[in-house]
Amino acid sequence: MNKKYLGTVTIIIFVLIFSILVGCSSENSDDKEAIQVATKYKETEYKVDDYHKVTLPEGIQAKADETKPYVTNDFYNSQMANRVTGLPLQIAQSEKSSIKADKIHFESAQNEESGVKSLSYDLVLELTNDQGTSKEIKITGVLTMTKVNEEWKVKYDVNHNLNELSNLAQAKG
Repeated sequence: MNKKYLGTVTIIIFVLIFSILVGCSSENSDDKEAIQVATKYKETEYKVDDYHKVTLPEGIQAKADETKPYVTNDFYNSQMANRVTGLPLQIAQSEKSSIKADKIHFESAQNEESGVKSLSYDLVLELTNDQGTSKEIKITGVLTMTKVNEEWKVKYDVNHNLNELSNLAQAKG
């Protein structure tokens, strides 16, 4: 009787441990998918290869279109309305530099709603001028991600450095 009881308890413990591992694994997979989209969004948002070719305001639409696969329609429309999409282009012109996002790091926050994730982020904007001199700007914020047709999309972006970036865009321009 004892061996049968011990065997049953062992099986129950095994099933519980397996269930926990599978649950954590799918959650981590979901986080990874959201972070992949968020990373692509941030890389695309800030990438300006050649400031010489930047045209404003025409370039804003092109930049918005580049980020569109990673964002919700509402966020896309909001970014276009408040012209935040053009900020990296303005900074590139003002600083006479190419721009890329580097050292991008995301951390998943506690989520209260199913299908929604908050990702805090930090990254470094690397501005490189024609002489090859680089300048780094640390950026932090929080992305709200949501599932749209089973794909993660950026729903909202709280950039803690927006004022600093706006000032930089207007500094020399």
